[in-house]
Amino acid sequence: MQKLYCLVLVLLFSSCLNQKTGERDESLLIFSSEGNYLSKNLENYGNNYLITGVMNEASAVSSIDFLDVNTWKVGQGYIAILNDLGEPIAQYLDERTGSIYASLDYIEDDFYIGGTFEKEFLLIKFLKEGNTFKKVIEKKWTNDFFKEGVINLVKKVGDQIIVVGRGKVNDGSERFYFAALTDEGEIVWENVHNRASQYHLPKDIKEENGQVKVLTWEINEFEGRQEISEYTIDLNIGLVDGINFLSVDGYRFSDAAWLNGGIIGLAKVEEGKDKLFWLTDSEEKEVVFDYQGEELKDLIGKDNYFIVSSPLEGSEEIKYHNITINRSGDVISHVEFINSIESRLIGVEYLADDDQYFTMTSSLLKFKYVLEFRKN
Repeated sequence: MQKLYCLVLVLLFSSCLNQKTGERDESLLIFSSEGNYLSKNLENYGNNYLITGVMNEASAVSSIDFLDVNTWKVGQGYIAILNDLGEPIAQYLDERTGSIYASLDYIEDDFYIGGTFEKEFLLIKFLKEGNTFKKVIEKKWTNDFFKEGVINLVKKVGDQIIVVGRGKVNDGSERFYFAALTDEGEIVWENVHNRASQYHLPKDIKEENGQVKVLTWEINEFEGRQEISEYTIDLNIGLVDGINFLSVDGYRFSDAAWLNGGIIGLAKVEEGKDKLFWLTDSEEKEVVFDYQGEELKDLIGKDNYFIVSSPLEGSEEIKYHNITINRSGDVISHVEFINSIESRLIGVEYLADDDQYFTMTSSLLKFKYVLEFRKN
């Protein structure tokens, strides 16, 4: 099995923070893979980090289309655990080309991977054994409604594995797919939602009050507009109990993330600066902070903080804003850092004991993942 090696570069620089936090030195560690690895997921795993994605040494194309299922159709899926220094301590590389490990969940040493292989839905259960992973169950399947599909989210809920994905139909549109499987890989129920989109990307999944909630991003089929929706799904039979199209005061969200106690949403503004809003069951509030230009993009969040980016006009760099808010939506800290515009923010995790957050980006041109540790 091909091994994953990390190149460690240590850079020290001083980052200018907003007036709430002043200025301080910040240590930045960058870990860049030698192979052509594209990471699609990032999760805490105890005191370590769990990543999944695709490796493709043979690719010769000049850029990655993150929205294309077939971008890595000749790649190989992989899963790896990195220690707190970013070094791989356990890893597995799929021997088959055309496999994409697009989603993950875990319960202790049981790992559930969702993705695609040969245009079919893919679910794999792994068991961690030493410095590698043992494949326990693999299920490939298709649905007669689709000509190709991928599992974007997987969640272990009780004795079922809930998977959420998307499939492309013959007319070129995409539909939302979700199913429940047993731990042995047998389908309990499955459902294809009748709402069609130009593009559909499930972003996040959680269990709440005996139901499954799914946050999805899509491009509206008729208007070509970006939309964020929150689906509520019945766990017993898979029916959609409700769809909440996220918006505030006429501003439709183009991106969003779940935080503790609410939702942070990004609204695109045609004339003026893009806006962020904080939504709870009882409150709607704009989250105000300073940024250059008028555009915000690439919103991700965990716990009580989120990261959003703002392109720097006339520059090949992009600025990331790491913002912590309280349950009232007030900004309590704002940290800025700069990356190449040729990279895309994939995920973020936080180690509260170390006052450290960990972000992951993937280079669009070099086919490498870059892992960044930043100490607050």
